[in-house]
Amino acid sequence: MRWHARPDFYQSGPRDRHYTVDPLTGELRFGDGLAGLIPPVGQNNIRITYRAGGGLQGNRDSGTVAQLKSGIPYIDGVINYEPAQGGSDQEPIERLKARGPSLLRHRNRAITAQDLEDLAYAASTDVARAAAIAPAFEPNDLWLDPKAPAPTERHDRANAGRMGVIVVPNEDAARPAPSLGLLREVQAHLQARCPPTADLWVAGPEWICVTVNATIVPTSLEIADLVGARVHAALDRFIHPLTGGVQRQGWAFGRKPHRSDLFALIESVAGVDHVQSLEVTHAPETHDPIREAALKSVLDQSLAQAGDQPPSQDLRRWLDRALVYSGQHEISIALAT
Repeated sequence: MRWHARPDFYQSGPRDRHYTVDPLTGELRFGDGLAGLIPPVGQNNIRITYRAGGGLQGNRDSGTVAQLKSGIPYIDGVINYEPAQGGSDQEPIERLKARGPSLLRHRNRAITAQDLEDLAYAASTDVARAAAIAPAFEPNDLWLDPKAPAPTERHDRANAGRMGVIVVPNEDAARPAPSLGLLREVQAHLQARCPPTADLWVAGPEWICVTVNATIVPTSLEIADLVGARVHAALDRFIHPLTGGVQRQGWAFGRKPHRSDLFALIESVAGVDHVQSLEVTHAPETHDPIREAALKSVLDQSLAQAGDQPPSQDLRRWLDRALVYSGQHEISIALAT
């Protein structure tokens, strides 16, 4: 008889063949007869085969696994073209405190958009950011006229039941993009917990390249090169999608840094007297030149100004999936006048 692993026995009945396993120590526990079935008494009646990794030590970059532990006929050498990912140490108590209330709410079922985001984090420790994309449609589109011979075009366009999740991996890269393996892992985890009729997709974020062209005046000409390098590093840190921003908590989807934020950042760098000029360019990365031009116009304009029109629903939904990242900045040095 096959027994099944469970994270705990809270939902196990007296006849459920469940067990728990501690991946750090390898310890297995069976039920007590009330929460989980007790294995029958006997000798050699339990057969266990499983493997455990090495936590964070098991993660290896591409090209670093190049040694055979045992000889294999006709195999001269090995190399890993894809990085080894997914290894993690014991869950920190702070993350457990944040995950506990959400687990009590969704009960391991993906029904609402918040459920999808919480379960995406639980799918893999490599997930640093997750955002659920709920379907946007007009409820009247789902109504069919009984006298109509066939569904209308508006009904065909209704995307009720189609849900999406944007996933960002926990990486130090300027533009952290999820691997295909991570996307499949998250989708399989969510699909098993979604309603059978749900149409689920999982993808990486859209990207907006933020480039700063500034002219600064240093406090001393002798440290001009050093100040320029400091400004470059400060901009890269500030615009990083996961660790940037004023609070160093990263940038929200669809949000971009304001010019006032960049002015204050550059002038706070040691050795900068003041900023003489500053220009910010936003370059959304799409495969559609027409949409790219429309998005760039929306990003460059200030919606607080009179006469500006809010973005269309299509552009707004694209921005809700987009994160900023740091481009190639140009910092010029000017002499004080």
